[in-house]
Amino acid sequence: NLDLTSQPEQQESDSKSNSNSNLPLQSLVVNKLNIRNFNGDILRLVEKIDAEGETVSTKESLIITDIDLMASNLSLIKNGQLISQWYDSQLQNSFKTLELTVAKAQQDEDVFSDIDIKATQANRKIAVNPLTVKVNDTKLDADWVIDLSQPGYASDFKFDFENLELSQLVRPDNEESIALRGKLSGLADLTFTGLSAEKIFDSLNGEILIANTEPVQLINLNVNKVLERFLESQEFGLLDIGGFVLAGPAGLLLSQGVSMQGVLSNLGANKGNTMFGQINIDMTIENGVLKTRDVAASTQYYRFAFDGNIDL
Repeated sequence: NLDLTSQPEQQESDSKSNSNSNLPLQSLVVNKLNIRNFNGDILRLVEKIDAEGETVSTKESLIITDIDLMASNLSLIKNGQLISQWYDSQLQNSFKTLELTVAKAQQDEDVFSDIDIKATQANRKIAVNPLTVKVNDTKLDADWVIDLSQPGYASDFKFDFENLELSQLVRPDNEESIALRGKLSGLADLTFTGLSAEKIFDSLNGEILIANTEPVQLINLNVNKVLERFLESQEFGLLDIGGFVLAGPAGLLLSQGVSMQGVLSNLGANKGNTMFGQINIDMTIENGVLKTRDVAASTQYYRFAFDGNIDL
């Protein structure tokens, strides 16, 4: 068992202390590592929103079953520092091969299974293939190449999925929680530098394509109702919406100045869930900024088209 629920202040202090201190060993290389059938229970603190909308910290357990870890020429210590302190800048020659398989990792109701990762380093490049995982029985595949010869470590990351079952990917906490149903297929072809989240998001470039293969339903989330409440709090006309365009059978009435709030109510905006019969997402990413090329979703009542940027 591993307990990671110590206080954040203590963790931050320990982190600063570790970053400034060297170990008595200058280097430690494991020529051959082979760990089989390892089971573990990791307890950690996570932040969640309670019923009153307040942020609370709770202990969450991650139960891991049947881990196999194999590596060759694996460096654990360089220049008196642990791998956690230098992995993002000194990966060259830090290992030759690294393989990880996990039969199952469960966190509450979410199950990650059939995790299979293999990384091979040669010619100043790291190729990660396969890189697969099942999330609640939905299989996800990726292909990752890291060029260690480029400043900041340039990565080429490809990710694709077919008939992704949304109800299996995101499971609601209870009957009143927002849930998803339907299937999506898509791909992402991305490049970035760095290995920390901050550096990756700032340097992301590429494209993302997603389309539904069967209708997508939002459970306990009425998009019409959300839009109506927003409009009621503003004094917007159709042209004031900007990059958010509402079209459909009522488009002519809306353009002639009829109340958008009233039309949405007449269309049944306040009743039931939201069903999207068609979803299409075509976006590019430039230096961490998502830019829409063709992003649209339609229901039996209306069609949404989105035009704008999202800074990650």
